[in-house]
Amino acid sequence: MPPPINFSQEIILNEAFEIVRKEGVAGLTARRIARNLNCSTQPVYSAYASMMELKRAVLIKAREYAVNYLLQCLDDEGPFFAIGMQYFRFAQEEPELFKWLFLSPQSADDDQDIFAPPLLLERMKLDKHVNNLDETTLKRLFSNMWIYTHGLATLAQSSARSQPEAFARERLLQMGEILIVWEQLRGNLSANRNSCETAE
Repeated sequence: MPPPINFSQEIILNEAFEIVRKEGVAGLTARRIARNLNCSTQPVYSAYASMMELKRAVLIKAREYAVNYLLQCLDDEGPFFAIGMQYFRFAQEEPELFKWLFLSPQSADDDQDIFAPPLLLERMKLDKHVNNLDETTLKRLFSNMWIYTHGLATLAQSSARSQPEAFARERLLQMGEILIVWEQLRGNLSANRNSCETAE
């Protein structure tokens, strides 16, 4: 009898991730992984104690993949706009990951806001349109723009026909400009109020 085939955690994780990318998390089972790797389910459970543990690892990998995807493309308009366009593309090019990450509740114990991942915020600080904003304001701006972009991406992803990028580009530029101006006006009003209180 031939010895059982063993696969590393990395091989099991990568195969599980590809299954989720193509079929969604509902298609992720030990049997499906085993069939794809042409082995029994034993290597899957040798690498991971349970399917819950494996799904958690896939979720972490999927989130890292999504953030890296959003950071891939720099646009002439700057990182703030480029990230929004990449999110729109992600919804159309990676529909199963988009649904799992952004349209379904997650059981993972999160300690960070999904609307303001640190890597994306650091990239935004390089944008000349917003690099004069403080950290709190930048997070609020990013969160508000993400909510708008999420709605746009969700509508496009659920549509019977995919929306052209020009559709997203025009609307993201408009809303981005509105939100940036609003934050600047908000900052000016706060500065004026503090100045008046100091004068009194």
